[in-house]
Amino acid sequence: MEIVKVQDLILTRLEKNLLGGHSAEEVLGTWRLQATLASEEEIYTRPDISIYDRLSRDVFFGAGFSEEFIDKFFRPFLGGIFFDTKLKTSAREFEFVIRMLSIGENCLPEEGMQKIPNYLKSLLPADSVRLNTQVKSIKEDGKGVTLSSGEFVAASCVVVATCGKMASQLVPDVVSEMQEPKKTTCLYFAIDGKPPADVPTVFLNGDGVKDAQGTSTINNVCFPSMVASSYAPEGKSLACVSLVGIPDQQEDQLVADVKKQLVSWFGPSANEWKPLRTYRIPFSQPSQEPPFEREQSVRRKEHLFLAGDHVETASINGALRAGARCARAVSDFLLPSLVQLNKEEVRKYAREKGINLSD
Repeated sequence: MEIVKVQDLILTRLEKNLLGGHSAEEVLGTWRLQATLASEEEIYTRPDISIYDRLSRDVFFGAGFSEEFIDKFFRPFLGGIFFDTKLKTSAREFEFVIRMLSIGENCLPEEGMQKIPNYLKSLLPADSVRLNTQVKSIKEDGKGVTLSSGEFVAASCVVVATCGKMASQLVPDVVSEMQEPKKTTCLYFAIDGKPPADVPTVFLNGDGVKDAQGTSTINNVCFPSMVASSYAPEGKSLACVSLVGIPDQQEDQLVADVKKQLVSWFGPSANEWKPLRTYRIPFSQPSQEPPFEREQSVRRKEHLFLAGDHVETASINGALRAGARCARAVSDFLLPSLVQLNKEEVRKYAREKGINLSD
């Protein structure tokens, strides 16, 4: 089993993959610089081709990476980002991610990802969020929703902030059916003591994962508690094992298959890792295969708006950006009516108090 470590010096192990006399490390560095210096707008004007086509054909003055380098590094690396070891995702999205990884910081919220929506909820008025309340249908003009209980909730407008698949079911006339979503399976293990890494590292499957989607083959392994110590109790570590797709095995067999691989990666001590939980996620990300349109319209009808990463980029960043665009669109739409309503309230108050507003 060959394991590839995603660290600064990773590419020194792949020095034999030369491109016109240049090492893969030199080419990757140049490409990373190109993605970093380019603006987001420029990246999204580049050819909308698949990542594989971009990597294999035109990376460095018309040269592409070797199949070996793509298989050993890019397929597992990008498989962990896009859940797509076939590399069919738009190359624009790849270059956007490379840019973000280069200019930003990789981090984890200290109290977990749930802290992000919890924070957003804390900014809203009390009792303004109703959980576990299923929407059965949306009024055609967008002025309200009917719940599964039969209750109708009137509204000035409706924002459909669901995954793309659910949005296409709720409003099929304005959201076309999505491409097959990307799937993943994630297994968590508890480790007594320190993990088998000296620094925060992503371990990639260097044996090739091109045809591993939907199997128990490990794509990548990391140890989140090395980044945020709050992810594990004192004296323990958390291991996160990712697969691309959803395998058919029952839980016990899947864990056994994965642990067998972990032993080949990290030695007999991996036999002692305690399984915590397995998540099979059928809708991890919307598909971003070409042709892929970024910054899709958020206003679909006069009173109906759309938000979610499927109208932007498949990421937390994309979801937040889509939400911000949608909020601005809703605000712009409602502002004139709110101003008019305020004027009417002021006139009513003036009449009641005998105030002449013409003065």
